[in-house]
Amino acid sequence: MTGGVRRRDGMAAFILLGVLVLQLALAPPSADAQMGIATTSVSCSPSPVAVGSPTTCTATVTGIVNTPTGTVTWSSSGTGSFSPSSPSCTLFSGACSVSYTPSSASTVTIQAIYGGDANNDGSTGTFSLAVGGASAPPTTSPTPEFPASSLAVVALVVMAAAALLSRRPRAER
Repeated sequence: MTGGVRRRDGMAAFILLGVLVLQLALAPPSADAQMGIATTSVSCSPSPVAVGSPTTCTATVTGIVNTPTGTVTWSSSGTGSFSPSSPSCTLFSGACSVSYTPSSASTVTIQAIYGGDANNDGSTGTFSLAVGGASAPPTTSPTPEFPASSLAVVALVVMAAAALLSRRPRAER
């Protein structure tokens, strides 16, 4: 077997891999697939907060495709209450707020869950709220979803690399 034949076999496998990745990326989305990444960030003010004192928590949802619409549902890891009592709010220009009143001293994780819409995936964000003197710096941690459209970029890069490699001059032996 000569080096040229081996190179062509490897090149064919490389091109086939690119075609398969492209087909996966361009396949019609499943019923639960969304169009773009949404990122949810959460902030609460004031922070830290005293037991029994309310703090306003705001979820900001950003999307790649359009400004996200829909509902954010809230939860906490500690004892306390949200206002409104059914802890959810509707996004307006990509943001919405609720009030949280903690009932015991600790570090509470406030979580905002964005359910997604026709153009944006759902996502979750958290905030660490120090209550009643507990010392924990506030942090946010958005958790974006991986979009299927990124596979198309990978496929195009693989196929471009295959095309460039196939044009390389053969070494004379």
